Amino acid sequence: MISPATPADLPALAALERAVFAHEVYPGFFFRQAHDLWPRWLLVARDEAGAVTGYVLGAPAAEAGRAWLLSAATAPDARGRGVGARLLQRLLEGMASEDIRDVRLTVHPDNPARRLYERTGFAPVAQDAAYFGPGEPRLVLSAALGAAHLHVLDTPRLTLRRFTLADTPFIVALLNSPGWLRAIGDRGVRTEAEARAYLLRGAFASHAEHGFALWHVARRDTGEAVGMCGLIRRPYLDVADVGFAFLPAHTGQGYATEAAAATIEHARSVLQLPGLGAIVLPDNAASLRVLHKLGFAEAGRITPPGSTQELALLRRSLAGDART
Repeated sequence: MISPATPADLPALAALERAVFAHEVYPGFFFRQAHDLWPRWLLVARDEAGAVTGYVLGAPAAEAGRAWLLSAATAPDARGRGVGARLLQRLLEGMASEDIRDVRLTVHPDNPARRLYERTGFAPVAQDAAYFGPGEPRLVLSAALGAAHLHVLDTPRLTLRRFTLADTPFIVALLNSPGWLRAIGDRGVRTEAEARAYLLRGAFASHAEHGFALWHVARRDTGEAVGMCGLIRRPYLDVADVGFAFLPAHTGQGYATEAAAATIEHARSVLQLPGLGAIVLPDNAASLRVLHKLGFAEAGRITPPGSTQELALLRRSLAGDART
């Protein structure tokens, strides 16, 4: 499992740093500072028991659109399991969402980790024979981030990708559309600055912690943004739930069914989730029709914590046709 580091993880990160690098390690207090400065870019991998088995740390550069991979480490007994590759991929996806287009790192020419970086798309752009002083040569590697790091899935008519900070005007429009306000509620997002905060604490944080989120939906033929669809992990539900919303001009065309069906298959085949939920206003007939068509069955009512609004709860198993 990969997620952002928490303060409770910091001693384990310092211990892992010492075990992997032995000399010239980052001191323990540095990880505390890194957590405060770049919390979304300090990621850890955990085993089934919850023990930290690896970490990766990135930071923004002075130049707009560029970031650096500062450090990465995998516990010796966890190597050969793809831990480092998964950490690196998750970090690059998060950076791409935040409009980073070039990521750089330094590596000793003889470091075996160089092969991992090059498989991930990094290539040498410079070499310094004394990067950290005499006898300390380093290659500077660079990777270009773009659509491939944002893409989630395609359907016959639609493309689903991760949101970026460039999507804030669309977020403002969608969250203030009549359908959203009626069926989901007022999120108080009126400006692009508020939309940025909404994305950072919502979709960006969800993807960093869970590997999924609500995704941007666009038409494949024109690239026009039409809505959002994806998965949400709510603390008061025991499964991830499917969510979708579309601009008024793009409702009634089957986009919700198409996008949600592909999201369900992604949850089953890629994320390997055992089941999904959905919550919806009991009188939201359109959304209920979509969910029933996709195999969801009603499972009672639920009132989210801090709310007085009762919602219909639906469930769907991802193992065959049985309902959870």
